[in-house]
Amino acid sequence: MRTATSDRLDGAVAATALVVLGVALVAAAIAHGIRYGTPQAQLALAATPGVMLLLGMVYVLWSSLHATTYRTVARWVFGGLAVFGGVVGAVLQYAPSSTLPTSEVVLQSVFFGGIGAVGGLLVGVKSVQAVDEARRAEEARTSALLFAAERDRLGNLSEVSYDLITVEDREDAVARLARGLESAFTEATCTVWLVDRIGDLAPADEETPASPGRAGKEAFETGEERVVTAPDGGGRLYVPLAEHGLLAVTLPSERGFDQRTRDLVRVYARTGQSALDRVTQQRELERQNERLEEFASVVSHDLRNPLSVIEGRAELALQTGETDQLEPVLRNVDRMDRLIDDLLTLAREGEEATERRPINVGRIVEDAWGSVDTARATLDQPERLPVVEVDPEQFQRVFENLFRNAVEHGGGDVTVTVSPLAGDDGEVSGFAVTDDGPGIPEGEHDAVFERGYTTGGNGLGLAIVDDIVRNHGGTVVAREAETGGARFEIRDVEPEEPVDRVETVA
Repeated sequence: MRTATSDRLDGAVAATALVVLGVALVAAAIAHGIRYGTPQAQLALAATPGVMLLLGMVYVLWSSLHATTYRTVARWVFGGLAVFGGVVGAVLQYAPSSTLPTSEVVLQSVFFGGIGAVGGLLVGVKSVQAVDEARRAEEARTSALLFAAERDRLGNLSEVSYDLITVEDREDAVARLARGLESAFTEATCTVWLVDRIGDLAPADEETPASPGRAGKEAFETGEERVVTAPDGGGRLYVPLAEHGLLAVTLPSERGFDQRTRDLVRVYARTGQSALDRVTQQRELERQNERLEEFASVVSHDLRNPLSVIEGRAELALQTGETDQLEPVLRNVDRMDRLIDDLLTLAREGEEATERRPINVGRIVEDAWGSVDTARATLDQPERLPVVEVDPEQFQRVFENLFRNAVEHGGGDVTVTVSPLAGDDGEVSGFAVTDDGPGIPEGEHDAVFERGYTTGGNGLGLAIVDDIVRNHGGTVVAREAETGGARFEIRDVEPEEPVDRVETVA
């Protein structure tokens, strides 16, 4: 394989050979004249081709011709030298009518060979200049096409940027971004993965592969671009979209990702990232507004009701002196206390659990069961439950709300069962809380986690369960138990190897 260095070296050798040839032609003419006493005029004429060749080489060396073209010029020069010198020498030497002495034949061969060399120099230089002009014209046309394409791409980028201002969700943002890129690069195919609620990369649409592959995951985790060979033989550029996800652009060849293309793709990616930032901020603002409305509703209704009961019972107790009136007061104080805890938990929605440590689920279950008024309810749990890495205080709140939900809707003698869950690979992937109560009405298994959904409570308990589990990177779903009761399955909260149940120490 030839390199630029070897091409330059060959060009230098060719130029040197041509200079040496010119000197040799002049020297041969002078040497012949000295030996055979050639007249000065004839000697000057014989040396003329060599001098012209040297002057021509001065022009070549000082011209704009690239060094790599010297080999072409040299081939023409030596070709002309061989043809003219050889033909003339053969005619003068072997023609039947030729009477010239050998010395004169040599002189004439050198002279006409020099003429041929000069002619070859002219033809070689002209041919190289023609090729160079054609190359420059092609480069100019290519540059014009690239400029037009770049102008169109920048215009497309402006349209995409304006278009992304109006998006209202992540899926719409990345769909418009992909369409813009595919319009800018007609041979490109764009795919996007978005971070789901548990922090994994998930396809943004049904046509996108489930996983971006190892290179894509590395690009997302390191925040650095990656160019790899695509499965179909083309080139694929992975560009992270910060914490939002990953963009992949596929072209027919890896060579298509020159620096200009990569820079432009990076600008598109940053434009999409800005749109995703805005959508995320807008969603967060909407959630905060919803929480403010919920707090206002709870404060105005759910807190006012128990306060009214407390006020009425307390006045009655003061008037009659009957202490029996204080029992409803205590119940409503307890209700207000739980409600305030719920409000504080909701106020921290979206905050990741920071006090995580490995702890046995059995211990959390027993602590939660002991802190809830379970009446005559029964707790059933196996001797071995998984160890999970969670915030113990927050996850105790999860079990307290699930137990309280079972007792409130299943009756005082309900049986609550806590059991481990196995994944597709047979390993423990979570746990379930099941009761034998009346269960959840059909079609409302997803609605129970919405704030305000209630059949008797304040409508916040299961919403808090969902928030805490999601903040731990897990998921919680409601199903119908085999007994007809409610079953809540919690998965993906980093379970470790199961150990013997840890008893609660008082």
